[in-house]
Amino acid sequence: MDAVIISKDIRKLAGNRLKHYTVTQGSCAGSKYVYMVFEQKPKHGRPHRCKVVKYDPGTKRIVKVSGALKVGHGNGITLKGHTLYITHSAGAKTIHRVDSKTLKQRKGVKVRVPKRFKGVKAFNGIASYGSGFLLRVMGGNKIAVVNSKFEIVNVFRTETNWTTSQGMTIQGRRLLRAYSHAQSGKNYLVWYSLKGKQKRRSKVELEGEMESVFLLNGEIYVTTYVKRGKKREAYIAKIDGPEGSC
Repeated sequence: MDAVIISKDIRKLAGNRLKHYTVTQGSCAGSKYVYMVFEQKPKHGRPHRCKVVKYDPGTKRIVKVSGALKVGHGNGITLKGHTLYITHSAGAKTIHRVDSKTLKQRKGVKVRVPKRFKGVKAFNGIASYGSGFLLRVMGGNKIAVVNSKFEIVNVFRTETNWTTSQGMTIQGRRLLRAYSHAQSGKNYLVWYSLKGKQKRRSKVELEGEMESVFLLNGEIYVTTYVKRGKKREAYIAKIDGPEGSC
């Protein structure tokens, strides 16, 4: 499965606005714009923060870069209405919220975990699903189904978790997940039923570490994080051929 790069290096386009925000994390899209999270690691006295980049693939320009956001690692992001929902990871049940127009952070929400799901401690991936969400549970291959009141109503397991799991989205009646192993170039897309049964796995020919997968106008896109010496680059790629369409 081929992936065609459709953007310039996003970090280079952003210039100093992403200085020190070197790590590409979650991404998602609405009907027009792509939203990408970039992480600043907590070192050299700098706090652990993220920024969100709003990118227009039609004009190939950055529309806006947020200020520093307290959203943890920002591994997962999805859009519902005019709000971006971002997972924190690192032992937190909080889902952060950011206005998709202004990119200003709003008050987050805490996911309610009924006693029968007491093993669920934190989340590091998110996808919009019906009136609620699917959340990837940290520390395994469980997916939590969350209603519009941010309460877990079900948990299921996806078959096989054979390398690092990255972003995820919904394609029709399938859960689509990205998997990647650091900078090895071993990047895969895997489709599951909404009960967790693996339906298909395809290797993606793409340089770097594939960080996320999302749909834009019915077509599949991914993002990749590329290390070149001391340089850190980020690109958006479109999955080519009939496999890349709904």
